[in-house]
Amino acid sequence: MTTRMQVFVVVLVCALSTSAFADLDRVAARAAFQRGSQHYDLGEFGPALTDFRQAFVLSNEPDLLFNIAQCYRRLGLKQEAIEMYRNYLHRAPVVADTRKAQANLDELLHEQAEAHKQKGQPVWRKWWFWTSIAGGVAVAGAAVGLGVGLTQRSSTPLATTELGSFRF
Repeated sequence: MTTRMQVFVVVLVCALSTSAFADLDRVAARAAFQRGSQHYDLGEFGPALTDFRQAFVLSNEPDLLFNIAQCYRRLGLKQEAIEMYRNYLHRAPVVADTRKAQANLDELLHEQAEAHKQKGQPVWRKWWFWTSIAGGVAVAGAAVGLGVGLTQRSSTPLATTELGSFRF
């Protein structure tokens, strides 16, 4: 066999094996997607996430990023969902219907901004903090004043009559 023929055979074997591996990846990706869909339909978002991620690794199909984002959102993992929606919108084909992904992303970003706004304000800047401080000071002042007034004895009599001095 000539050197050219040997090179041709090696290239042909490599090409066929790459094609065979690609076919196996597509079959495995399809199976992972189907498992993920079943888990998602049953409300089992953790296992669905695992299967959708596996399907994406095997197929690199951008639509799976939307499914992954949906799982993260349903699991309450908002930051991860935001990242996946952004990845999906970045990689989705032009003809894809991206309105749902954009609406979900906008909703999560709004929720995140509201939560940050609530966390960002220091306690001492909230109205109820100063109201409770003022109320507490007023109650403490009244209690101290009343306590001092009731426990102190005066050196001068409170009332003087012909019978003598006495205190009430």
